[in-house]
Amino acid sequence: MTAAGFRTRKIAPPQKTLGDMLKGARRQKRVTVRQAEEITHIRAKWLLALESDAWEQLPSEVYGRGYLFQYSDYLGLSRRAVEEQYERERRVLMQRCERAREAGGLSIKPTVRIPKYYITTRLLSYFASAAILLVIGGYLVWQVNRFSSVPLLEIAQPVAAMDGALAGVVVLTDTVAVTGHTTIGATVSINGQSIMVDSSGLFRQTIELAKGENLIHVTATNRSGATRQEVLRVVAQY
Repeated sequence: MTAAGFRTRKIAPPQKTLGDMLKGARRQKRVTVRQAEEITHIRAKWLLALESDAWEQLPSEVYGRGYLFQYSDYLGLSRRAVEEQYERERRVLMQRCERAREAGGLSIKPTVRIPKYYITTRLLSYFASAAILLVIGGYLVWQVNRFSSVPLLEIAQPVAAMDGALAGVVVLTDTVAVTGHTTIGATVSINGQSIMVDSSGLFRQTIELAKGENLIHVTATNRSGATRQEVLRVVAQY
């Protein structure tokens, strides 16, 4: 209670974002963004996007998560703490987007227009038949393309390809986590051994490494037998 009869209340400092955590850990490690780029093989612009919480500047959510976990591991941050903070911020962002969409939808005023022509029952039946045929045809084309085309295969961690060229990743441990995304329903194998893929197409597998250079072959196969493969080069120095 102050002399004027008012109560004072301490204002809590703003909570650090995930980008603040990354930037603070890098500064505590006394490395520049360029130095971190050379060691992690993640482009400086992606590292700056992570430290600025500019998720929309990253190539995709899958790559963004891969860059985030690889960078946080290099900085020595707790993987569990980073994952929890990422999920919290992602939920908050989704809620804000949903509220913005709802608010935007309420602000739209419908416009009443007087038709310049009459729509008969026969014309409506023609439109309905054409729409049904288009939907069926589109579905058949989609199914054919789905089963005949090669499956999607995106490697999020470790970062394997930059501008289409194979890039080596240097690790200081005897294992490395391989994470990525494939077409829903496709199977994934690493060095010829099948691994688990969840219902959304995401996969994660820890691979044991020998000292020196290791080549990791990741292969995705869809239901029609079409395959796509990525080769990761990992150099273990432990």
